[in-house]
Amino acid sequence: MTSNRVIALCVIALLAFQGYAVLAFIFMEKWGIGALAVALVVYLALLGGWLWALLVAARGSRRGLITVAVFSLFPVAAAASDLLVFCPSPCQDHWPLSEISFWSTLLAGLLAVLAVGVYLKGDKKAA
Repeated sequence: MTSNRVIALCVIALLAFQGYAVLAFIFMEKWGIGALAVALVVYLALLGGWLWALLVAARGSRRGLITVAVFSLFPVAAAASDLLVFCPSPCQDHWPLSEISFWSTLLAGLLAVLAVGVYLKGDKKAA
């Protein structure tokens, strides 16, 4: 697997997370403006760190790839918690958008983490 493919899978995970975040903000609207403001600040910090790690990884940094994998685990954990605890599948809230969002975020994030792991393991053997 090439580094460009790994980066592409990580970008797909980030894009899937964007849809998940929009839906999460719709759900959070009922909690009030304070909760929404805190969630937005956390989201923007997560997004900024993730984008920075992607830029560093695209320049060939091993640490950047590891950081991207860690950032990809956040939406995996969030989507898994939604699927298992908050709105078990099949989720009837905002159906089918919630199902599409939860599953695509979970699968894209897992693929990104797996791709980074495979790439780094292969890179270590080549060195």
